[in-house]
Amino acid sequence: MDISDGYYYRDDKGVTKGPLDEAEFNRCQVKGHIKPGNKAWRQKAGAYFQIQLMRRYTIGRIFSISSMGYGFEMSIILLCLFMLVWIFRQPKLQEELHHGPKGENYFLGFLLFLTFGMMIFTVKQNLKRLTQSASEVVAREPPV
Repeated sequence: MDISDGYYYRDDKGVTKGPLDEAEFNRCQVKGHIKPGNKAWRQKAGAYFQIQLMRRYTIGRIFSISSMGYGFEMSIILLCLFMLVWIFRQPKLQEELHHGPKGENYFLGFLLFLTFGMMIFTVKQNLKRLTQSASEVVAREPPV
């Protein structure tokens, strides 16, 4: 097995990628292929050097247009979720649900459950996008 000098990392599936030169390694970082939690190392002349990957938040990225847009989108989604809960807790609607036709109530319950599930999925995806746009992955090689 011939392993040459360069940078290596394991992706989310556990597949080792490399050898990469420093520019390729940095491009993979920027593209999001290398994330905190992935294992990364550098090999030089048969010696292995571990690379620590961490996420760093900076003011410039937190207040960027894309981060502010994702934050605004998140606040609108959460506002809609709270309004939906508030509407379904109103006494008049609760009374109509308890005395209305059962078929319609089951269908409305199914739609409500589906809406909550999709909102939770959307919030999760939006948080991931917000984290990626407000921060950057930094690779640091600790001293030997």
